[in-house]
Formats: sequence, C-alpha cells, structure tokens
Amino acid sequence: MGGVYGIINTKNSKQYIGSTLNFYLRLKDHINGRKTNLKLKRAINKEGLKNFKIVIYYFHVDPAVLLTDIETAIISAFPFTSLYNFKKEATSSIGYKHTKKAIAKMKSRLQIKTNHPMFGQTHTKEALA
Repeated sequence: MGGVYGIINTKNSKQYIGSTLNFYLRLKDHINGRKTNLKLKRAINKEGLKNFKIVIYYFHVDPAVLLTDIETAIISAFPFTSLYNFKKEATSSIGYKHTKKAIAKMKSRLQIKTNHPMFGQTHTKEALA
C-alpha cells in the first residue's frame, strides 16, 4: 500500500513530506539512509530516529491517482521553512537551487568521461526519436 506520508521531527516540528507506491520499502530506505532526502538524513543522524514519527496523509490504492499532485498539495499546506523538502512541488524543481559548491562538484565529476551515467551506453532508436 502506498500514499503520501510525513516524517516529523518531534523536537522542532520540521517534517519531510513524500509519496510512494509502497510505504514499507520507502520508509525502510529513509530509515537506512538510502535513497532519502539529504536534509532528513542529516536530521535523523543528529537527533536520532527515536525523535521522529510517521504520519500518513493519504492512503493510495488506485494506481491511476497521481500521488505527486496530492503530495504537492500537502507540501503547500505547510510553511516551506518548516519542511525538510528541497522542492515546493513534487513534480518539478521549482524553489530549489544547487549551491555553487554542489555545481562545482558535479562539473568536476563529469570531466572524467567514465563517471558520466551514460558512459558506454547508447540510446535506443525509440529514445532518440
């Protein structure tokens, strides 16, 4: 079962809002620090997992429902400064800017061609079209 959830820091009331098709796997990723929001990961490491609680805002059973639209609506219901989220909309990068340090790190990593995610791969004819 999936839906839209919040992970709330009980010490400062900040929260991360996310959506998933599988609560169990997604929350497991957050807890283990894999495929998670960096701000949330750092907060959990600093405060300890015991200082966080999980809230389910919306249960998902219909695969036709666009969870990102519901997630965006829930994100907009809170002051953005009270969230660990990087983006104001679940479907875009509105409101997020990489730091100069992050941009420099990405550029230096990609100067070595073998580090590029597409190195050694080719697009299919369908993708190229």
